[in-house]
Amino acid sequence: ERMQAGASDITIREGLNISGWFPRTPVENYVDWNLFDFCEATPPENVSLFGWSDESTFEDFGTGNLFVNDQRGYGHLVEYLAQPFLQSTPSRILTNTTVTSVEYSAQCVCANVAGAEGKPNRHCGKYAISTFSVGVLQSDAVRFTPSLPLLKTAAIFKYILPLYLNIFIEFNETFWDDNVQHIGRAEIDRENYTLFLPLGQFFKSRPHLLLVILTGNTAYRVAYQDLSVTKQEIR
Repeated sequence: ERMQAGASDITIREGLNISGWFPRTPVENYVDWNLFDFCEATPPENVSLFGWSDESTFEDFGTGNLFVNDQRGYGHLVEYLAQPFLQSTPSRILTNTTVTSVEYSAQCVCANVAGAEGKPNRHCGKYAISTFSVGVLQSDAVRFTPSLPLLKTAAIFKYILPLYLNIFIEFNETFWDDNVQHIGRAEIDRENYTLFLPLGQFFKSRPHLLLVILTGNTAYRVAYQDLSVTKQEIR
């Protein structure tokens, strides 16, 4: 309605407040965190209402939840698809190699790399496709010469890089219902170890395993604190 009326954008939190949603109880705070922070890795105060769209996975693909526990991991898919390139002579893919800088002009693009182990440390071509993540670009780990245009730089730093922190916890016994998908922890502090996932049903050899998922400021705090403090907080 706001978009149709030509009104200015607001945050999701403002939209929720306008709609009469004011989470106050521990359960309401859990619902609020689970619907928004868990999906966006940041509170509704930081997300555009116009730019946000609800998760469409179930609508597009059905209600089934498929948990992949293949011990080879998702990396196996990449390795399988890359076989034709890895097996070519000479190999067209460099592994264990870090791009340190990129030089470009109207005539060519050159990438300077480290760790090529006996192979050229400079690769040039008429065109190049950059697939660096936003996090790498924001960290300034790769130097571009000349510097990227202001329009591209502004676009890179426009986005807040969300952070998820996964902590695996193994106990001596299972004291929770291992047949559920999620275990929610309702407190007034809406970001305080809110969501646990029982993993014993997927990893039979580790039946007493829990995964706790942290987001936002709590994820940053816990990621850099001493492990003993984290263990005490989880207890």
